Amino acid sequence: MVSPLRNMTGLRGDAGLVAVVAVLLGSTAFDSFRESVRWVRFSQRTMLDNTALDTGVLLAACILVGATFFVSVAAAGPGSDGTPRRHMPRQLAASIVPVIVGYMVAHYLTLFVEVGQQTLVQVSDPLSNGSDLFGTSGWGVSYFLSTNPTLLATIKVLAIVVGHVLGVIVAHDRSLQLLPSRRHLVGQLPLLGAMTLYTFTGLYLLFGL
Repeated sequence: MVSPLRNMTGLRGDAGLVAVVAVLLGSTAFDSFRESVRWVRFSQRTMLDNTALDTGVLLAACILVGATFFVSVAAAGPGSDGTPRRHMPRQLAASIVPVIVGYMVAHYLTLFVEVGQQTLVQVSDPLSNGSDLFGTSGWGVSYFLSTNPTLLATIKVLAIVVGHVLGVIVAHDRSLQLLPSRRHLVGQLPLLGAMTLYTFTGLYLLFGL
């Protein structure tokens, strides 16, 4: 039986992969942060241009994610095959993919399910002239998730936790392939710390603000 994570551990670490995962994770985190009451109030009170402010914070979030991941992986040192320390983060960048998926499920699930239903309804009548091209214009929209906050919160927490657990598994398997045997344990500790930070931050953004 082949592990579904097997292909991720064998993903080639091309240049730019760290930037890609940093943008995906950082932008999703910012999307959650910008909906918080504190940020909305600050945006309404500040004299700064909101577009420029949002763009700056978005860039900062992506840079912060990329920097913490890069530093935590580079701290493990060079690879056993001679891979330079600066190239190690791209070799382990795939371990962030399950984390990203978990964040996206947690943050966008309601939007996907409920707005997705609205899209199916409206696609049959794109010009609002009463047509029913695909037979879906009479469909109703279920707001089951929004009306069951406890279930929704549980799904969100599970998505983040499961995503991080899978990310840790991928990182562990990949680290065993890349790191010298004497650093198999110690070399993974900084990345484990970064993963824990991502988990705490994700849960805090979802429920703490």
